[in-house]
Amino acid sequence: MNTQNKESTNLSKSSASESVDNGVSQRANEIFLRNHEYKNENEETTIVLKIPKSLQGELRKLGSFLGLSTESILLSSIQYVISYIEDKKVEITKIDEYSTFKEDESYKDISVELSGKVFEKLQQQSLLDSASNFAILGFKILYSQLIEAEIDFDKVG
Repeated sequence: MNTQNKESTNLSKSSASESVDNGVSQRANEIFLRNHEYKNENEETTIVLKIPKSLQGELRKLGSFLGLSTESILLSSIQYVISYIEDKKVEITKIDEYSTFKEDESYKDISVELSGKVFEKLQQQSLLDSASNFAILGFKILYSQLIEAEIDFDKVG
């Protein structure tokens, strides 16, 4: 009888364990499907940015400070300019007129994947060709504010 009780207990534990495993598996599957659907709705698009080689050291320095890759810094820079334009109601032509390209400078091509949202915003405004300008302008602003600016620690907080 003692053996039967152990077997019965083991079966009920096994059933409970399978029930928990099925619940966990089902929840994991739901999360996967939701993330997969989200990814399809926000497909990323690769573009090539032309970044002055003279900025490479500063890009690495900001990346090191923030713990981000060069690509992440450039994506954040583009997003910053787009958000600034929207928030401050700045005419895009004012930003677009800011030309960062100089004939006597050499450039490095860097491929980045824009989120569908950023790609769509640039495309709607016919600004995909200006993505490099946005990246460079945004980077220069972020660098000056995060690295070059002196912090008055008495005013922070």
